[in-house]
Amino acid sequence: MKNFIIVRLGNKQRDLKYFDMYLPKKNEIESVAEPFAGSFSVIRNYYYDVNNIYCADNDEIYKEKIKLIFNDLEGFKTEKENIIKFYKDNNTNLEEMKKRKVFIKRDILKEFSKTLKFHTFDDFFARGIVQTPSMSFDYSDLKKLYDKIKWFDDYKIVFEKLKNDNKSFVFVDPPYFQSANKSYCGDDYRDKDNNLKDNTSVYIDILHFMNEAKCKVMLIINSSEIIKYLFKDYYKGCYNKLYTLSQSKQILNIYTNY
Repeated sequence: MKNFIIVRLGNKQRDLKYFDMYLPKKNEIESVAEPFAGSFSVIRNYYYDVNNIYCADNDEIYKEKIKLIFNDLEGFKTEKENIIKFYKDNNTNLEEMKKRKVFIKRDILKEFSKTLKFHTFDDFFARGIVQTPSMSFDYSDLKKLYDKIKWFDDYKIVFEKLKNDNKSFVFVDPPYFQSANKSYCGDDYRDKDNNLKDNTSVYIDILHFMNEAKCKVMLIINSSEIIKYLFKDYYKGCYNKLYTLSQSKQILNIYTNY
């Protein structure tokens, strides 16, 4: 179950090989959670058949998009096959496709549903690069996993639910602190009135959780002096991350409480 329908910024699909040696064995846990779910790559690849699966994400638009897709998988699959055919029929010149990107989104894809435009097409042009689309999804397995997941709106709910359960594993992959990827930075955010709001309390919440939790916790986050100081007692290793669009490189640190 290595692929997902939607590619999200900051997802760990390509990073798993750098930290999977630190993941708990599946037979040691009865519940697993990703409180900053994204495309929940750790659960999909290692813990999809664990009894209890929990995810949290405060992006209601994203959650609604996933729900729409899984409510009509066959329709989504058919439309994706159609757009792949369109891509293959028209992709005679990669540079020309890049130039025509806006035109294609606005005019050529009118016959496809809004759901497909939001999800599949953005995958093809993810990070400004035209990618070759594929049908490399096991739709039935993804649907079974999705139906098992209990969703919450806030990471704090997941923390509270599992912190005293020594048979649980919580994989924490929050938006990064002062990230090199400016599209994926958790220091602050804009509210509905476009006011800039501080969001650094999330890192304090994670530290308190790791200090108090009886469950197993792994944190993956970008390296900075503040982060290294806060989580110094839990450090296990690090690896290099390359962002496709900006070509920025960043060190990501691995922390566990076990």
